[in-house]
Amino acid sequence: MRNGRKSTSTHRRRGRPRKFDESEILDAITEEFWRSGFSGTSLDALSSATGLARPSLYAAFGDKEAMYVASLQNFLRRIQAATESAWDPSAPLDQALTAIFDVLIDLYTTRTDAARGCLVVCTAATEAPTHENVERELVRVLAHVDASFAALLEAARQRGELGPDVDVDTLAAVLAGMTHSLAVRARAGEGAERLKRLAAAAVELLGIESGAADKA
Repeated sequence: MRNGRKSTSTHRRRGRPRKFDESEILDAITEEFWRSGFSGTSLDALSSATGLARPSLYAAFGDKEAMYVASLQNFLRRIQAATESAWDPSAPLDQALTAIFDVLIDLYTTRTDAARGCLVVCTAATEAPTHENVERELVRVLAHVDASFAALLEAARQRGELGPDVDVDTLAAVLAGMTHSLAVRARAGEGAERLKRLAAAAVELLGIESGAADKA
């Protein structure tokens, strides 16, 4: 334990060869944590969702914290896949941003039971102060989102859509902050269309539009 944070081993226990699809089980675990958060998800709920007894879950993923950390990593892969599929490097910046916001909002709101926002932003932030491994993953996800927006903005600057003096890193952090706000609003029940209007307004308020540098 360091500074009140719990740090548990994520090493898996040895056991008999597993006969289940680990990726499908991890998706089921992710859904449970996404629905109820770390503290609100019981081991019984995870066992019921996966159809595996606790010993099998422990053998495959480790303890509850290790399962949660694996879920955060799994969710980051979903974010990466969704945004990479949406981003056309040749598209004008405002269109690229709109496409990315759209797929993230769909990820945050398209659920069969209830909108859940972002697993990381909406559940990990409350656990990070007392769980070192969770804090590490939260920082990693936030850094990834910042870097992704920065790369998009830098590409736009190279095309002449942004002026040479634009602070790409700061603007990227502002855009990333917008995704965090959208995630929390989705968790609170705001619908996709409302969130997409807010995202569009943010892009407009930041002065991002096709050919903005040429018009300056």
